[in-house]
Amino acid sequence: MKTGTLLFLLIISCLTCFSQIKHIATEPAKIRNKPEPIGDVVGYINKGDTVLVATYKAGYWNVKCGKVSGFVSEAYFPVTSDIESIRNSDPNTIPTYQWPLTVRLGITKAELVHIIGVWSSKNTTTYGDNQIDEQLIYNVEGEKTKYYYFTNDKLTSIQD
Repeated sequence: MKTGTLLFLLIISCLTCFSQIKHIATEPAKIRNKPEPIGDVVGYINKGDTVLVATYKAGYWNVKCGKVSGFVSEAYFPVTSDIESIRNSDPNTIPTYQWPLTVRLGITKAELVHIIGVWSSKNTTTYGDNQIDEQLIYNVEGEKTKYYYFTNDKLTSIQD
């Protein structure tokens, strides 16, 4: 197998392991801080907004719309064919995220991706059998490039 093909397959497998699907909202909805009706409203989804859908559990979607993450009741966020696969997934294979998630030292790569999305590029260095250092680079148009450093899947430092 050629190196380029192997790299492409590795990138695709990394992107799909986070189970996030872009979805266009078909109805307006409230984003709550807890997966329950009494959770505080932390944001709103308008019809036509692009929403990242990460997980589904007990009647609630775990979503991110713009910079707001939280939970949306399935009663106000109808299932469409693009997100049906998440609803039918085994909940034991999908990461469960605690609320509120904030970028802080000690979080995992999966948590970082849930909070701010998939990185633009990544550098990895392995030391022996026990240490993997990774630099995740986020290039967002109109914003300063940010660097997140991980050792064995734990965030150890952030550079602006």
